[in-house]
Amino acid sequence: MPNIVDLTDPLVFLPVFFKITNKEQEIVSFKPNAIQIAYEKNSSYRDIILKARQPGISSYLEAKGLHFCLVKGNTNFVVISHEEEATERLLARVDFYIKNIGDRLSLD
Repeated sequence: MPNIVDLTDPLVFLPVFFKITNKEQEIVSFKPNAIQIAYEKNSSYRDIILKARQPGISSYLEAKGLHFCLVKGNTNFVVISHEEEATERLLARVDFYIKNIGDRLSLD
């Protein structure tokens, strides 16, 4: 029997389809780190997150939002920040995810 994977689970979906730039500026598979995994397993619909600068929560939430739009369909998510430049950086990362999905997933 073939392995069946739950692509509605972002912890399964992201490493397969999403790429991210690491600290060495290399494009690698998006493999959620321990903090991102803990967040996913303990999050609710209405979380308030005190922003830390390095654990990758923003990267994860942007990827999770895009993932939700892809698997749910007819769905939107919003990227905002306290400054226009910061919002543009966050949105640029979502654009990067979309442009680097590759040919294993069709966005048509």
